[in-house]
Amino acid sequence: MNHRETPAGLAAGLAVLCAAASALAGDFDDKAVSLRINLALNRVSSFTDTIERSASVAYPVGSSVNPGAFDFLREPPYDFRLLGTLTNTFVAFEHEAIVDGTSATFAYRFPEAGTLFGTFVRTDSFDARSLQGDEFALQSNELALGYSRRLAPWLGVGGSVKATDSLLDIDDTYMGFDRSTGSNSLGATFTGGALAALSPEWTVGIMGSKGWIPADISGAVYAPPPPLGPGTIPFSDKDTMNLLDLRAGVGWRPVQQFSVYADGQYLRVNSEQGTCGVGRGLLGIEAWPEPNLALRAGGSFDTESEFTFSAGIGFYQIKWLPLELAYVYNAFPEVSREFGRAHLVSLSVVFAF
Repeated sequence: MNHRETPAGLAAGLAVLCAAASALAGDFDDKAVSLRINLALNRVSSFTDTIERSASVAYPVGSSVNPGAFDFLREPPYDFRLLGTLTNTFVAFEHEAIVDGTSATFAYRFPEAGTLFGTFVRTDSFDARSLQGDEFALQSNELALGYSRRLAPWLGVGGSVKATDSLLDIDDTYMGFDRSTGSNSLGATFTGGALAALSPEWTVGIMGSKGWIPADISGAVYAPPPPLGPGTIPFSDKDTMNLLDLRAGVGWRPVQQFSVYADGQYLRVNSEQGTCGVGRGLLGIEAWPEPNLALRAGGSFDTESEFTFSAGIGFYQIKWLPLELAYVYNAFPEVSREFGRAHLVSLSVVFAF
């Protein structure tokens, strides 16, 4: 790839490689890696129960991707005043790459004025090497702040803004010569959503996000010195990745111990490198065989004929210290050409007061 393929989206988007897994890339192989990585970035969640279930736009709890859900339920056992979570996500790729992501979330519920929430995510790669022999090293920090308000017992709305700061180094080749590229990106994403209960059994949710991720890129191509060549050739570049994400979901809870959730999503990213869009369908189930034990499973299928599978367990025997454990197989099909399949394990500890 040439140096135009290392701009904003590659810097910010590679965070997904550090926060999650990869699998088959199929028809995405002819798209720039930065575009495909940003499609994968969109799959990341800081909440383990959402990772377990996959679908969550109509899920009426704060771990939903829908910011309208955070203040939706206020009755016991969701009558907390202060809530926090700590989550660690570990990813082992097929091909010489290990990634670790740690996130912390908080939520403060005002008695009559909604819920304020925030998330911080730190992601680190460990000198990942692609199947093509390229080397990647990333540090990424992400901070999101949001507000949710229940306008009526059946309706919640919310919004959030997320800032992402990423430093990415890539060592690869260009026209047969070694090349080093450093990318520094600082982007913002704005999200709004609403959640409604049509009946005691049915919920529906809608949400949308718009993001801009500009980056400064600099580096050098190491050609032979004179008289055999021009020597080291420095370069610099700028680019902005634009993201549009539209989702809708439905939830069905026929009995207290069992529920089903389904989401539809359209996601598009574009920059000077081109445009890449995908449609996804997500399905998840949640069962409570005991009051303190939740079992979840889910998956997705997209318009590129790619699939994912997830499963997990929630343990709530300790009243103020719930635990969540999730596993994802084939979680990020967009980037397998670079890193192959990966297995993701996520563990969360929840503190509620």
